[in-house]
Amino acid sequence: MRHVKTFFSLCVVLLLLLPATLHAQRNLEKANRFFGLNQFEKAIPFFIKEMKEGASSEDKLEAAYRLADCYRLLGDFENAEEIYKKLMRKGGAEAMFSYGSALKAAAKYAEAKKVFEKYVRKKPNDPRGSMMLKSCDIAQKLLDAEWQYDVRELSSINTPNEEISPIVYRGGIVFSSQRPGGLKPFISLDGGNEVLLDLYFIEFDGTETSLTNKPYLFPGLNTSMHEGPASFTSDGQTVYYTTTVKGKRKSKGDDVVQNTLQIFVSELSGNPAFWSEGRSAIPANSFKYSVMHPSVSSDGNMMVFASNMAGGYGGTDLYIIYRKKDGEWSAPYNLGPDVNSSENELFPFYNNDGRVYFSSNGHPGMGKLDIFECYLDREYGWTGVRNLGVPINSIGDDICFTEIENTGRGLFVSDRINGTGKADIYAYSKIQPLEIELDEERVWIKDNSAFNAFTYGLTNAETKEELNLDKYRGYYNFTPKPGIEYQLAIRKDGFSFNRIIFSISNNEHGNRELHILPKKGDIKIKQYTGQALAKSDSLGILQNLANFEEKKISLFERIKIAIMGATTEEYDISKLLSYEPVNIHENLELEPGVAVKLDIDDTTVEEKQSNEQGFASFIIPKKDQGVLTVMRNFEGKRIPFPYNSAEEDESVE
Repeated sequence: MRHVKTFFSLCVVLLLLLPATLHAQRNLEKANRFFGLNQFEKAIPFFIKEMKEGASSEDKLEAAYRLADCYRLLGDFENAEEIYKKLMRKGGAEAMFSYGSALKAAAKYAEAKKVFEKYVRKKPNDPRGSMMLKSCDIAQKLLDAEWQYDVRELSSINTPNEEISPIVYRGGIVFSSQRPGGLKPFISLDGGNEVLLDLYFIEFDGTETSLTNKPYLFPGLNTSMHEGPASFTSDGQTVYYTTTVKGKRKSKGDDVVQNTLQIFVSELSGNPAFWSEGRSAIPANSFKYSVMHPSVSSDGNMMVFASNMAGGYGGTDLYIIYRKKDGEWSAPYNLGPDVNSSENELFPFYNNDGRVYFSSNGHPGMGKLDIFECYLDREYGWTGVRNLGVPINSIGDDICFTEIENTGRGLFVSDRINGTGKADIYAYSKIQPLEIELDEERVWIKDNSAFNAFTYGLTNAETKEELNLDKYRGYYNFTPKPGIEYQLAIRKDGFSFNRIIFSISNNEHGNRELHILPKKGDIKIKQYTGQALAKSDSLGILQNLANFEEKKISLFERIKIAIMGATTEEYDISKLLSYEPVNIHENLELEPGVAVKLDIDDTTVEEKQSNEQGFASFIIPKKDQGVLTVMRNFEGKRIPFPYNSAEEDESVE
């Protein structure tokens, strides 16, 4: 009887323990599932429970690591550092690496550097250690450097879920999104619905109003699998995109199917036009590894993509393929060790000007995945990897960089702390050198006042009288009078940015000359050639912008913007992302083939002919007195314009 009671008591104990054990297992399972879905806030309480109730020390240790990762990814660096530090004291090399990463993410570069120095001594053969050690120095330099871009989140497009891979297409933006309304929902752990990534389109003309348009599913390409990123040829008739393809079972009785990513292609044809059914696009596609993130050249004859195929340098590498004469694609060529690292290179974008932008966590940078650029050197191959810096890059993952027609403006994606969702679309604009355009009557200054925080002032250099600047289609302009010296002053954020002294006259040959002296920075001059068709007065005076309102950014705001990577101001989106061409010289009959020369210190340094669009451009260095001459008479006889010359470097910008 005693043995029966003992057995019964043991069974009761086991039955009482079993729910707790199963509950603990469910805690870890739920937490890991939420973590895998990037739902870090939901994962935290389950990891905390697992640390208290875990069935084994291994499970508790895993929960501690993941809990620290959650805090770090959410930007709660104080809690992340505390847990990593405790784990590191137990001798965990991986905890040491994570602790250093958390310190670096909190911009504590000096402290992080000391931790990574210890890690390198402990794990000298791990390339991540030396890379992160370099990153600590580089990240500080990136924060200290003058910012080259301005950034704004497109919050009206973004959702609490993921928006990735935006690209401009036919009067709008195509992007991939994980939002309600997608084709394939699946049940999430908390009883809600998650959806797979689908391609969406939003009509967008570069204006603030158009951002309120409702995105809708891109017609014809979405299936029950993931779709995106996508890349279009310049004629808009062909699209290459990433999709999930069901793979094969590892063995006959195995229930697990290994899915891969492949690049598909579809063409627009017919009347009415429709997209053909997507099909495998390139021979490099495989069921054994993934091929993804295509970026096709505008003519459709070259493509850069990412893959984890065997023979690379790291987890995923960048490859390039070319279309052969028979229309088939070549074998993939690896971009090489300068570009590809021991970690991951992803989301390439080819800008049709010999440069590739991509994301990597294997090159020194600000955070996890940073955005870099490289270029093709005919002698050395793909090289010149450069971090785009703050505010494009942040402490989070920064991916999917795309440029609009080589304008220095475009889109990218980031999961930075102050965004709307898990991954959000941002717009950027590269801070360009001051650009001045000249035509037969007027001086035009590109209006960067709203986005780049510029203010402009025009004065008579001799009398100091303030003069009016008219505004027309995003440019300031005025009509100079011969023999008067003008001063154009530009301030950024309330500080002096540039000061330009210039005058206009005709020389002894009757040729028009512009005398110009930039005081603080180089300027770009675009000289348009042509005959006026209408008086410039017909443009009308729309706005007087001769003012110098002081505007300063506090040190706190600069640090906040640098760490988070995004501006806090709601800039006019048309200044940031407008991609519709603007013709401000429609009152001219533009002429190609007119000779224009630039003299500096009485020496001709450049002589060009106006191109097919009727302009020639020059850079005038700061503190150099430049004389720009449009040569129509005597020495300036018309020279036949070489329309097909490969040497001509002028293009519409």
